[in-house]
Amino acid sequence: MMAAFRELSDETMATALDAASRGDLVATMKAVYAEFGIDLADPSSPAFRAMDYEIPMKQWTAICGALQAGSNLVNRDLDAMARVNFMLDWVNLGPSAHDPEDDR
Repeated sequence: MMAAFRELSDETMATALDAASRGDLVATMKAVYAEFGIDLADPSSPAFRAMDYEIPMKQWTAICGALQAGSNLVNRDLDAMARVNFMLDWVNLGPSAHDPEDDR
C-alpha cells in the first residue's frame, strides 16, 4: 500500500505548530491526523499505522523543531534524555516525512 501523502493546510500547520510550541504532542498529532480524516479523540475510530501517512519534509521538520522547543519550555525539569524520548514519540507516532522532489 502506498502511503497517503498530503501537504498540510496553512490552518492545520498553524494549529500544529502552536500546540507543538507548547509541548503538547497530543494536540499536535490530533491536528495533523485530522487533515487525513482521522479523529484521534474518537475511541471508535479504527486503528491505523502512522507509516501509512506522509507530509512534506519541510512541514515535518518544522513541527519537529517546534516540539523540541516546546518540550524544552514546558518540561524544564526533564533531563536531556527524557526530552529526546519526547521527540522520539513524534518520530514513531507521527506521519512519515516525504520530499516530493525525490520523486523526480
